[in-house]
Amino acid sequence: MTKHEIASLSLKILGIYSIIQAVPLLQPIGMYLTTFRHLADKPISPVSIFLGSALPPIILILLGTFLIIFSSRLAGRLISDDATGTALSAMSGLQIQALVFSVLGVAVFVMAIPKLVQIGTNLAVLNHAETKHEAERILRHTWPHITAVIVQLLIGVGLFLGGKGLAKFWHHLREDKPFIDDS
Repeated sequence: MTKHEIASLSLKILGIYSIIQAVPLLQPIGMYLTTFRHLADKPISPVSIFLGSALPPIILILLGTFLIIFSSRLAGRLISDDATGTALSAMSGLQIQALVFSVLGVAVFVMAIPKLVQIGTNLAVLNHAETKHEAERILRHTWPHITAVIVQLLIGVGLFLGGKGLAKFWHHLREDKPFIDDS
């Protein structure tokens, strides 16, 4: 396999993983449909709640499908253009590590998307809070999630853009402390 084929396969596997991760997120849609009648007299728009529960799995399914369909094009961006036809046997461990870090960065970023939508839903609910106490409670519970998603997005982008640098750093750490087989 070439580097390009490995990168493309990795992105396809990530796409499949994204779609699989979307399946459990479909549960809130069913919960919404069963409680729809209870929301009729509330100040919160039932459409907003439905979109908040439907968007995370829809986005993951769309991103997974996108990764599967466009994996070949995206693979070209993950690997350097100078060695797209290089056979796997000629790839160094450093190149494989850089590719893995980049694909992992895409995974971390994609898995933050549903959380980002949930935060948006929480903030939309915050606008319809009936009391100041309720609004403060929602906001207090949302801030840690906002911080976590920002960190996750930054880690994902950092892994994706810094795959080569991280692989070199990892290689440097391994040279300083070589692996010793105890067997």
